[in-house]
Amino acid sequence: MKRIIKLTESDLKRLVKKIVKEQDELGLDEPHYQFDKEVGLVLLVGASSRQVKKVLRNLPTTLTYLSLRDCDFADFDGIDLCSFGTLRNVNLIGTENNLEEQGYECLDKWDERGQYGTL
Repeated sequence: MKRIIKLTESDLKRLVKKIVKEQDELGLDEPHYQFDKEVGLVLLVGASSRQVKKVLRNLPTTLTYLSLRDCDFADFDGIDLCSFGTLRNVNLIGTENNLEEQGYECLDKWDERGQYGTL
């Protein structure tokens, strides 16, 4: 039986912070990818530009939270983030990117570190 769970934005943030904290404690040097279908979470840490591109080209339609942390570069050219109706938050802390150059009208920058939320 499938279960539908509802999470608030703060629940998602808390979940991602917990995952990132656990990874920091483990001292992961290699790129780490995590996808949680139930909450629509895509998390990629420490990946190359090529790995990031592969993930961005294959984002799930249920995407709610996208976190690309400490990756080389995230190229959003040709990626329509506004087409993901469930998207709530994009975290690009520590990742060079061209997100703002894409002119997404559905995203609002929350802070200078690289966090964005939907309008």
